[in-house]
Amino acid sequence: MKFNRPVIAAVYVLGILMIVIPFTEVLLSVLPLRPGATSWRFGTTGVVSQAFMTPLLGATVIVVVAATRGHRRTLLTVSIVGALVAVITLAATGLFALDMIEMRSQVREEVKRAFDFSSILAVTKLIVATIVLTLLSSGARKTTRELRSSPRSRSASPPLVVSGDR
Repeated sequence: MKFNRPVIAAVYVLGILMIVIPFTEVLLSVLPLRPGATSWRFGTTGVVSQAFMTPLLGATVIVVVAATRGHRRTLLTVSIVGALVAVITLAATGLFALDMIEMRSQVREEVKRAFDFSSILAVTKLIVATIVLTLLSSGARKTTRELRSSPRSRSASPPLVVSGDR
């Protein structure tokens, strides 16, 4: 079965929406921006860590479709953006850890355990997101190089789904 252009376009739009909508919701929930306030930075990074999984899935959808259809420019774009976001996420994780140490001193003793657990969970999600972004980015870049050197990439794109029955 071969998917036509409208189906591929719909999948790309879905992938983009899976990336844009969660981060837009996060941005709207943390306004007004107060990057100088430790509590704002800590809370914002925690909210971002909660919202990260859906955008990662959206990026994965885009990479899979682009790789199977031979869309090198899309793969290159995802590779570059993914690498940049991975670096930003890694830096944000380090800053979050520092803010966590500062915020912990302000937390009441009876809720410190919950605070610690939530903070560690947020850091774990951010680290996993960084790893996934790095893998997606490097995989997309590698696929771009393979498509560039492959004679098949100069011919028609392979179908997205192929049935084994003929």
